[in-house]
Amino acid sequence: MQGWIAVAVSLPFILHAQIFLHEFAHYVCRKAFGIPTQRMIIGSGPLMFRIGNFEVRWIPTSGSVGPGVYCMDLPIRRKLWVYRSGILANGLSVLLWVKNLIWVLCGLMMVWANTRVVVFPAKQTMSDGAWIALLRGSFRLPEGFDPCSGRDNNA
Repeated sequence: MQGWIAVAVSLPFILHAQIFLHEFAHYVCRKAFGIPTQRMIIGSGPLMFRIGNFEVRWIPTSGSVGPGVYCMDLPIRRKLWVYRSGILANGLSVLLWVKNLIWVLCGLMMVWANTRVVVFPAKQTMSDGAWIALLRGSFRLPEGFDPCSGRDNNA
């Protein structure tokens, strides 16, 4: 019983840490390529705290580094690496903390969620996997979806 309580208490922290690693990898990759970055958000929902352009929100379900790179005038290879970097960071973290089952499961969930091709029309954004598929030419944008309409997209 105590083990499940420990899991329930630690799960939000582990999910926030996984999202932070994912978004921080996007951030580092953007900086390495000289791509401007205005903000980084970890989580969703109400604001927990803000330090400069870095925000942490209460619900550990998503994150973003903005503005998005899809509409920027950059070589496609650089855009692909920016989108791939978050997925690679989550995969690497699974290997580094392989003895912690909860960390491994959360990391694998992050990799799975970000490699799927998923579109969020209400937010005018997509999963990293969808951006990668779009840039590689193996995915078409849904009707009425305009990622360059002035809203930020992920990574």
